[in-house]
Amino acid sequence: MSGHITSPNLSVKDGAMNDAKTFSGNLTLDLTDDQIQASWRIIQRIRSKHQEKFRTKFNDPSTFTMDAVLKALDEFEDEIKTTLAEQVGVLCTVNTVPILEGHPPEIEWLGVLPGSDLEKYGQDHEKKEWEVKRATAKGEAFLGEHDG
Repeated sequence: MSGHITSPNLSVKDGAMNDAKTFSGNLTLDLTDDQIQASWRIIQRIRSKHQEKFRTKFNDPSTFTMDAVLKALDEFEDEIKTTLAEQVGVLCTVNTVPILEGHPPEIEWLGVLPGSDLEKYGQDHEKKEWEVKRATAKGEAFLGEHDG
């Protein structure tokens, strides 16, 4: 249940953003580096938590039931969607269809929530330029990528 991050609206290979650099590069016009950093960390934390729960619960065939799997996936989707919306102001959904083909679920990135400051006022380009220059100087995909 590692999960891929995809976007139907961004031009990325196979729609997937599987590393911090691709994630940041494709969202740099939509989000500030603070939002990119927060989103990336939220996704990694929640994905890791649910991946461990999934492995623990479904490693034993006797505990593997379709209802339990669907419930676990619903919990994962709810936590990702709610946390990103509440803490960062972005909208996403989770595509579980790839699981039927033996692949991880995909987190589909839909964009900023309507009514958010970014949607209302647009990107602060001077701040974004400053963030990009600082991140590049530090060898980071986004400013704060390597901060604890």
